[in-house]
Amino acid sequence: MGLKDLEKLLKEKGENKGNNVEIDWEAEKNKWLNAVADFFHDIECWVGNLPNLKIDYTPITIKEEYIGHYETKKMIITMLNQNVTLEPIGTNLIGAHGRIDLKGKKGTVKFVLVPKKSQGPKVIVRISNEGEIPPLLPETEEAGNSELVWKIATPAPKVKFYDIDGDVFSDALMAVL
Repeated sequence: MGLKDLEKLLKEKGENKGNNVEIDWEAEKNKWLNAVADFFHDIECWVGNLPNLKIDYTPITIKEEYIGHYETKKMIITMLNQNVTLEPIGTNLIGAHGRIDLKGKKGTVKFVLVPKKSQGPKVIVRISNEGEIPPLLPETEEAGNSELVWKIATPAPKVKFYDIDGDVFSDALMAVL
């Protein structure tokens, strides 16, 4: 009886392999790097032409699980004899598709890449028995295929996301100086 049970188990588990979702980590990394470049371009459009403000870039290396090491850049904004940095943190995060931290003398503001209609992180708990494959979650407006945008994330524990534009970014910049 034991050999037949083992054979049955191996067949069932082997057939269930097709239910696993394959993630193209290289594609995810490239989407993330494009989103970082687009956000930095927006910032340059918003504040790049202001007097006595200078924008530079420094290369950085990020290491993420599943993605490995990769190169990107952080933005350094110099104004009022102070440096403020916008440093990409990564894409393989819980609650967002990416994060960039705005760091200055007076603190940090977190920018997150989230679905356009998202107002805060959502946590969904699914319980399944050992060996069961939980069903896929239903698609929602905030799910993976919706447009991703940069928003400000408020500090924990009650995290909320707020839309940003040039005025909001300028306020965040002044807050960390």
